[in-house]
Amino acid sequence: MKSSVEKQKESVDKAFENVYLSTLEKETESIKNIVENLVKDRLSFIENIVKVSASSKDVVNAANNKNLDVAGKRGLLNSYVERGIFDYIGLWTIDKSEPKLKIRPFYKVNQGYLVEYAYSLAPGLSGNEYKNFEFADELKNRMEKILSSSNPYTDTFVYIGEKNMYSISIQPVMHPQLGNTINGFIVAFGKLGENFLDEVKRLTNAELTLYTKQKAFATTRVNENGERTIGIEEPSEEKYSFSIGNEDYFAKNTIFQLWAIQ
Repeated sequence: MKSSVEKQKESVDKAFENVYLSTLEKETESIKNIVENLVKDRLSFIENIVKVSASSKDVVNAANNKNLDVAGKRGLLNSYVERGIFDYIGLWTIDKSEPKLKIRPFYKVNQGYLVEYAYSLAPGLSGNEYKNFEFADELKNRMEKILSSSNPYTDTFVYIGEKNMYSISIQPVMHPQLGNTINGFIVAFGKLGENFLDEVKRLTNAELTLYTKQKAFATTRVNENGERTIGIEEPSEEKYSFSIGNEDYFAKNTIFQLWAIQ
């Protein structure tokens, strides 16, 4: 009798564990969907902003005439800045010759040079990040493809780099009279890093970590000193558990393949 009861208990415990783990897996899938939807929302938002700014009279005239003074350049895009979403928004113009002063980003393309003309930065973006865009080659290639296309289009995408993940949107600025001639581009990007994960955590009460090249580059998890545990190796297990203080967590690795362009 005792043996029979113990076997029944083991069976019940196993069934409960399976149901519990199944519930946790469903929760992680739900959180994954929330993350995906928030990224899509950000991409949609950033795309709408660059479309509006690229069609404004002031931006169209600035790209065509290139006659703004320093104050005019600094203020050109201020009304379109969304500090919680953007780290950078700028107007790039097409020049025939290489800039004499190399203080701003520029790229050589078949038609000449793509040169940043006016820009606005979020307070948290470092000077080194601004001068050395991690996605510089990808940005140049995508702008060049738009220039070579017979039908100008908006290009909005997520870039997964060595250090960060970015939401990026590129919008052509057209000639005020010649409708099919591109005079420049509005470029905007925002980092999908710790601030983004903190937003997801507030919604889900979950701990999240983003990995690239098998290293954590952004996370909500902190160690006993309250420091974010970035740089740690990505776990090899598809499903695993971890602890923060006295709390135990169930975790599942998810690959966002559709976002990566590397």
